[in-house]
Amino acid sequence: MTSSVIERSQLDTAVMHIRSGEYAQACNLLRAIVADEPTNERAWAWLAYAATDIEEKRAALYRAHRLNPRNTRLFDALLRFMSGPYSVQAAQSGVFISYVRADELFALDLRESLRAAGVKAWLDMTDIPAEADWDNAVERALNTCGLMLVLLSPAAFQTRELRFERQQFLDVGKIVVPVIVEPCDVAALHLPHPPVDFRHGYPAGLQQLLKLLV
Repeated sequence: MTSSVIERSQLDTAVMHIRSGEYAQACNLLRAIVADEPTNERAWAWLAYAATDIEEKRAALYRAHRLNPRNTRLFDALLRFMSGPYSVQAAQSGVFISYVRADELFALDLRESLRAAGVKAWLDMTDIPAEADWDNAVERALNTCGLMLVLLSPAAFQTRELRFERQQFLDVGKIVVPVIVEPCDVAALHLPHPPVDFRHGYPAGLQQLLKLLV
């Protein structure tokens, strides 16, 4: 029996479990399938349907959407689980501000504005104690925070660090919100969440952002 037939049989079995309401069994099978075949769009889509954990659901939808960007149903579902109460819930775990040094003044202002509005914003410049290990502190924040604001400007496209941080978030089903600080090609990043635009004034951009977070 070929591997494709085996995988198809496993997928059919997983779907049967879903239709019987046996989501835990289905998820176990689907996780095994995507681990062996990470380009299996159908398995990712079914995992998104069966998963009860919201971050696993988003991660599976993100992977399925990346494999088939033309599938509007997947994209609409992904956006639905990134907005409304989901973004507010994610922000309650902490908001990680990802930026490059050229945008650090904007990052500092944004952190203070969010804190003043009751948002638990995290920024390395202000939230890592002097005696702490810098890399470990950043890794802990990446693991703890539920939502990332990635500040975008032409300088932000020149660093791998920001790409690593946002990909780490997306791969585990966390929410990444692009924040436009200066004109740049946001579409080139293929981020599913619509950007928050600060180019037309800081107060307007902040108001738009707070609607997502509180």
